[in-house]
Amino acid sequence: MNWQVLLEALATNHPELSNSGFAHIANVGKLEAEALYDFGNGLQIRKARPNEIVTLQSLVYLTRPLTPLIQTRNPYETQSHSKETKPGSVSYSTTDLPKDEWRYHVITFEGTNAKLHDFVDASVLTRSRLELGPKVFAMPGLKSPGFGGGTALGRLWDELAYSDEPFLTLNTTELDDLKLVYQKVGDIENNRVELRDTMKRFAQLDGIPKSSPLRFLGYVSILESMITHAPAPKDPYDSLTRQVRQKMLLVGRRCLIPVPYEIFGTGTEPDTLWTRLYEYRSAIAHGATANFSGRLQCLKNPAAALDFISSATVAVMRQALEEPDLIADLRAC
Repeated sequence: MNWQVLLEALATNHPELSNSGFAHIANVGKLEAEALYDFGNGLQIRKARPNEIVTLQSLVYLTRPLTPLIQTRNPYETQSHSKETKPGSVSYSTTDLPKDEWRYHVITFEGTNAKLHDFVDASVLTRSRLELGPKVFAMPGLKSPGFGGGTALGRLWDELAYSDEPFLTLNTTELDDLKLVYQKVGDIENNRVELRDTMKRFAQLDGIPKSSPLRFLGYVSILESMITHAPAPKDPYDSLTRQVRQKMLLVGRRCLIPVPYEIFGTGTEPDTLWTRLYEYRSAIAHGATANFSGRLQCLKNPAAALDFISSATVAVMRQALEEPDLIADLRAC
């Protein structure tokens, strides 16, 4: 389908749009709520309607073409299955989902998409961070609806190739928290922690592949910026490693989003884990190859370490939203 044909199809499929639009939520697999959930400010989340699904199918195809040369599934219409065939070897298969279980979900918005992006940006401070796929919109002065976006879908596609794990299931509790955080971010007045800038830097790390150790360094840098001060050169007790270890043990007891030590199992104390995490950080920073079968064994592997440090960073950012003075004072001490 070429661009002109698609634009003509948008005009035919979406006569209901008038200074409004909808955006595909690329990482929501299931919505456990009523027919729709209202976030306020003209934003609502719900399952996509039939005409919206037709449009999203075309936009997904254009964003990530399904070619006969490289067989890839449409994760919104199929379910992934994995089976261990022998130790260390896994086979994958997919089955088609019934149409009423397709994973096309949208957030609708009124006016420009500015509030939509504010909402998605705020979701980084929750355990249900949302990723935007393509969006369709009608604005005054446009002869027909337009479309754009879809960068998050590009990032997710490889992760969804063999696994449904990236998909979120949102129930009313998670939706309520998304709404609450959106309202609180909009009301931020305390600039001591510069939370909005921190959120932007966190989101910018999406541009670094998860397989790159530089992404781990990026999250560590953000965490340090929130809770540490420049260490005194002649005071060994003021090092960044010691500051982060001690302060994370302290603030972790208050975090609304728990610091997920369970990622590493139950065999190692948190203070040791932070020490090992900084040994991993040092190895990356100096271009060394980290050995996860030695002292870093408690961290399991690079993926687990990345998952933990990103989640821990989110936990502290969320606490900065809830208790900005606490985080600012913690950084200074």
